[in-house]
Parts: sequence; C-alpha cells; structure tokens
Amino acid sequence: MYRVNGQTVIEDDATEPVSTVSTEQIGLSFEREDSQRLILATLDSFAFIWRGQYDHWDTFVAEVEQAWLRYRGAVRVSMIEGIGVRFVNHIAVPQPAIEVQDYLRTTIHLAPQLPQTMTNMFMQATIPFDEEGCEVTITSGPLPGQVLLLDIDARSNVLLSTSDPDFDERLLESLTTLRRTKNFVFEACITDATRSLID
Repeated sequence: MYRVNGQTVIEDDATEPVSTVSTEQIGLSFEREDSQRLILATLDSFAFIWRGQYDHWDTFVAEVEQAWLRYRGAVRVSMIEGIGVRFVNHIAVPQPAIEVQDYLRTTIHLAPQLPQTMTNMFMQATIPFDEEGCEVTITSGPLPGQVLLLDIDARSNVLLSTSDPDFDERLLESLTTLRRTKNFVFEACITDATRSLID
C-alpha cells in the first residue's frame, strides 16, 4: 500500500507550473490467490475484505479472527479506538427502466415539477444510532448492468485495551452490535420487491 503525494508550484519567474509526485509506503496488502480475500495492514489500522458472495457471519468472523491474530502479534496492538463493518450489496433488477423507489426505500426523491427520469444518481447519508453507540453511512446508486448499489458502513468509536482480560469478548460484542445495526438498516432500506429478488 502506497500513498501518492502530488504538488504543483507556480513560481513568479516561471512560464510553466512545476509538478512533483512522490510515493511513500504506508502499509502492506495481502491477497489470496483467488482474489476473494484481501487484507490491508498499516501500523495503526487493519482491514479484512471478503470479496464475492457472502457466506455466513460465523464463517466471516472465523476468517477475520485468524488474520487479526497474526496482525495483532506482528504489530503488537495495545489499544483499539475504532471498529467497523461494511456490507456492499449489489441488487440485480429485472428490467432496464426502473423506479428506484420500487426497490429501495432510502433513495433520492425528485421534486414533482422536475422530469422524473434520471440518467445518474448518487445518494449518501450518515445516521447516528445513539443507543448502539455507532453511526451508519448509507450509499446508494445505480451500477452498470441493471444493478442497484446499497452500501452500508457501520462504525463505532471504542476504547478497547488488548491487555483487558475481557478484550476478546468485548471486541466480538462490538462487532455483533454493528452487524445487528447493519441488518436493521438493510431491512429498513429495501422493499418487498427487493426481498423477492434475494430470497
């Protein structure tokens, strides 16, 4: 993993701007041979990405735990300050010309005075869930090939010390809360038409 830094400078006596680009390594990425799993690791962050068809939460957690323990041992993590789960849903719809509202309850609504045909759409909203101690960012829009995007990113600020005897239990509890909130948001955002497509 690299960060690219670019800078353009225009000097008083120069006729052309001078641009410089530099890169610095900020971490490592590890990809499985079939490209279905990806781990992004820096000194202060860890991300486990499951690509392709989602299987089951317990399977997912088991794979994350295995990768996390290796990362934790290598980096010697002492504290976790933030945790998140993100599910990127692709909903294939049966016809090319659709009413987005037929499939998603959380979307853009055009004023009735405007033409009701959209050639492009992007919606994003961040909603706090105070009781769960997290916030959820919902992103939706059309994708090529008669597919709707419903991206749900649930995150919470935590303060978990790895030296705490209850660390593993508290970490799993936080993940479970985020997953439960994500499931609630997903069900709230889709319609019965979408349920019929994914059942």
